[in-house]
Amino acid sequence: MSSSNPNISPAVHRLQQVILWCWMISMGCVLYGSLSPDLSVDIRIQNSDKIMHALAYAWLALGARMSFIPASKSFGLGLFLLGLGLGIELVQSVIPGRFFSWADILANFLGILSGLAAAAGISRTGVRFLAHLIQ
Repeated sequence: MSSSNPNISPAVHRLQQVILWCWMISMGCVLYGSLSPDLSVDIRIQNSDKIMHALAYAWLALGARMSFIPASKSFGLGLFLLGLGLGIELVQSVIPGRFFSWADILANFLGILSGLAAAAGISRTGVRFLAHLIQ
């Protein structure tokens, strides 16, 4: 659903722009949180770190697909996000208080798959419905 599509309504285009801005802010937050030394969040839920990884990467995949990546590029988006997660994990291995984790990469991968599946499940009608709500 690229915003360059002349067949989309102004409301859908506006929604895509809002999602894009939220996505860019989210990407910045993921990068900051992932690359900051010893940034710990005190959440007392077992495996909360893995849950946060999965949710963050699900949103990054879903948000990108819903705002600026067409369906035909979903595989490339998935590879990009997986590479981003792997790169972040490699950089974390040299940041004080951080370490490389295959489990984090697996959580990222599952999040990416979930986000792309959710994007595939949202039809154009669904996006138009959401756009209608924000008019």
